[in-house]
Amino acid sequence: TYAAALEIGGETGLTFWTMITGWNASLLVYVAAKRYVTEIWAVLTALTFLSTPAVLFGAGTGQVEIRCAAFVIASVLFLIETNKTPSTRYIIIAGLFAGFYVASKYFGLIFVLACLPVLCFQKHFIKNTVIYSLTILLIGFQWYLWNFIHTNDPVFPSLTNIFDVSN
Repeated sequence: TYAAALEIGGETGLTFWTMITGWNASLLVYVAAKRYVTEIWAVLTALTFLSTPAVLFGAGTGQVEIRCAAFVIASVLFLIETNKTPSTRYIIIAGLFAGFYVASKYFGLIFVLACLPVLCFQKHFIKNTVIYSLTILLIGFQWYLWNFIHTNDPVFPSLTNIFDVSN
C-alpha cells in the first residue's frame, strides 16, 4: 500500500497514508472501549493508547507493528461479535484481519493459535474454526509458500536447523 500511496500522491500522499493507517489502531481502541465504557472513558482510553511510545514512534514513521495492532484489534472485535451473534460473515471478517496479521509478521501465527481456544467455546465451533482457518490460510499463506519454495523453511530462518538446510 505504501507504493500505491507514493505513486498517487507523492511524498505528501505517502505521509498522509502513513498517518491515517497509523491512527487506525487508535480508532479501533476507541470502538472497542466504547462497547464497555462511557464515551469519555473510551476517548481517554484511545488517547492513552495514542500516547504510548510504540504508537508515537510507529504510527507516523510507517512501522508495521501499529498496523498489525489494528489487525489484531479488528479481528478480536469480530470474534467477540461472532460469539454474540452467530454469523458466518463475522467469522470470515475476523479471519481476514487475522490473515492480514499472519501475512505481515510471523507473530501473527501465535495470535491465530491464541484465538483458537476462543473459537472452541462458541456454539458452532467446528464450522467456525474451519471457516476461520481457511480464511486465514487464503489470505496469509503467500509469504510462507514463497519461503518454503526458496528455503524449504516456511518460517525462515526459524526451522533451518531442524530441516538441516545447509545453504
